[in-house]
Parts: sequence; C-alpha cells; structure tokens
Amino acid sequence: MIYTFSFNDDFLNGFSNDLTSKDATVIYQFINTNFIKRDNFYLRVDGKRKNFFNRNITGGNSTLLKMLISKLSRKYKNFPKKLKKSDFTFSNNLSKNEETISFEKIFKSHISIEESLDINCKSYWQYSNKDSDQSNKRNLSKYLKRIVDHSDEIFLIDRHVPRTICQSKSKSRNEKHINYANSYLNSFEFFNSILKNNLNKNRFYCGLQSGEFNKFENEGLNIENILKDTFLIFKDSKIIVHVLSKYEAYNKLHERLIIGLIKDEFFVMLRTEKGLNILDENFEFHKNKRKFDFVREEIALDDWQDWNLTVRHEKPKLQLYIA
Repeated sequence: MIYTFSFNDDFLNGFSNDLTSKDATVIYQFINTNFIKRDNFYLRVDGKRKNFFNRNITGGNSTLLKMLISKLSRKYKNFPKKLKKSDFTFSNNLSKNEETISFEKIFKSHISIEESLDINCKSYWQYSNKDSDQSNKRNLSKYLKRIVDHSDEIFLIDRHVPRTICQSKSKSRNEKHINYANSYLNSFEFFNSILKNNLNKNRFYCGLQSGEFNKFENEGLNIENILKDTFLIFKDSKIIVHVLSKYEAYNKLHERLIIGLIKDEFFVMLRTEKGLNILDENFEFHKNKRKFDFVREEIALDDWQDWNLTVRHEKPKLQLYIA
C-alpha cells in the first residue's frame, strides 16, 4: 500500500562519476518510472532533509542527477522516527537483500523488478475470491498497518455509526438493525487490532443529526453512554471520538475514509465506498467485498483542505475520550 525507498550516498556519487551518459539515463528513467511516478511510493531520508537535497553535485552526469534530486523532492515525506528502514534501498554495496537495488541489478533485471512492483506493490486493496476469508483479513490487516506505521496520527471517518448503534437500542429495533450494529462492532475490533500498541494519535469522526439526536433522547436512550460502550472496543488504541451534528460538517462526513497524518500535516487518504463496517455480524467479510482505494495526492489534498476546514476543527456535539 505505502512503500518507501531511500538512497545510499555511494549510489548517488556513482551516478555522477561512474556511469556513462547512456547508462546514467537508463538508471534515471528506471527510478523515475518505477518509483517517482508511483503514487503510493515515497522517499525516506536518513538524517536531515537539507543534507540530502543540498548535496554538492559534481561529475559528468551532474545535470541529470540534479534533475533526479529535483523530482525526488516531491516524493519526500518526513516520516516518524519509529520507521527505522525503507522498503527499497538504492545502493551499490554488495548485498543479498532483495530490497537493495544496485546499478547492476537495474541493468540485468529491470523488467523483472518492474513486474514485481506491479504485482506486489498495488495502491489498493481488494477482496480476493481465490483466498480464504481469514487470508483476506490478514492481507487487509497488513495493508492498513502500513498506513498506521508510516503515520503518527490516524483518522477513521464514518458518519453512520451513532445512528446505527442507537437504532439497535431503539424500541423499534429489528434484527436488521442489530446485525448492522454488530457488523460495526466486529469491524471496530478488527481496526483496534491494527491501531493498538503503535503510539499513534487516533481519532474517529462520525455524525448524528440534531433531529435524530432528539428522537433517540425522547425514546429514553442515553446516547453518550451507549456510544462510550460501543467505542470501548478501541480502549487499547486510546482514541478520541468526535460526534458532529452541524449540517456542514455532517454533510462532509458522507465519505468513508481513513486518513494518515505526519506531524499534523496531511499524508495519505484511503476511501471505501460502503462504510467502515467491513465485517458482518459473523465476523466475516460482507458479501459486497468492500475495497480500499488509495486517493492520489493531488486529489486528496484538495479534499483534505475542504475537510480540514469544515470538519476537523468543528465543535462536536459529543466528544468521547476512550482509553
């Protein structure tokens, strides 16, 4: 889902000084096509950013290397310190590690490397009918955990949770309401297993319109206590729950999202069409096999600016601290 790559100095120095112009162009095109142009690939730098991008560049291929460094600046993310290593490292130091990419490996195996990236590093997750339900859960867990590991703050967004949970407690509830609520509870247990023990800040944004709020209260429901009991599933994740009622914020919550932030700055956005209740009342995937799509950064940033303004800082109707 999210993948990182980095460069050792020996690789960049060798690019400037040890390659012919033709070979340097091959290396440049390989990196640009297979790492820079992939939306879900990001540059990770050991040490300070300025030391990487302000390096002294000399040699016969210095102009091409400066172009490469310029392109790489758009892929850089200031990942949290908990992320100790990259998925792929460009280095000419001899290594049996499959994730180390040298000049020689690019020249000899560029086609197989590209095919492997296409197959194994997709930007989306989709249920596979070839695999068992348990195998699909493990694969989705790995997919989502990469978002958690590369971020230091996670937002889960699904406005329908409070209404669904309250409907299951209402006097007019039926089996469908109860099953739907249990679907969320099982899904929350799944998400909690991914979020816990990661030291991230976690928030859940959901909504309940004022009319619905009054309706459930008039039935005698203690909405705050009901929702506290529901979100206690996340106690290991120390999550803060925002229940919003204002129309503008509630309306913006129509998309079901997972958002990752780094140092309070937007990092990544995932979108799922049907909701975060991905598992049914029997702890199995829903029959419609929901998928998660990676939102391209230029699109996600535009959505995030609007969402950040309308939702993130809106005063909630209820705010629950689950720990």
